[in-house]
Amino acid sequence: MALVSLGRYDYCYGNGLQNNRTIQFQRNGDDAGSVFATVHALTDQGWKEISKLEGNQINVAMMSTSEKMTALISKRRGANVTMVPDRKLSELSVEEQNSILESLNARGTRKLEITNGIGRDPAFEIVVHLSLYDAG
Repeated sequence: MALVSLGRYDYCYGNGLQNNRTIQFQRNGDDAGSVFATVHALTDQGWKEISKLEGNQINVAMMSTSEKMTALISKRRGANVTMVPDRKLSELSVEEQNSILESLNARGTRKLEITNGIGRDPAFEIVVHLSLYDAG
């Protein structure tokens, strides 16, 4: 099955102003459970893959920040509030994945929280978890 590119997120890691990291989201055809992300770092020799995360390592907040705040305020006031739980990217349908990843960019409503760890290569971090959330 052919790999489908779902989106890309560029960012700057460390000191500087230039983007030197990119995250590429892909999936095998229309198999929603096969979604994954690869993280690449810019080196003197070009782009180098430093991490790969499966869809179950990518969290998706199903409520926007505003919706969560409204729900919490209502709950404090005694209202019966149901919070929509977060889901893993691999649990979402192809259509939901497409919609979420299309809005993941500097001007979109979706933002990305990146959790890094220490990699085997001392020159590079390793991305261990991604969390997509709606900042609206």
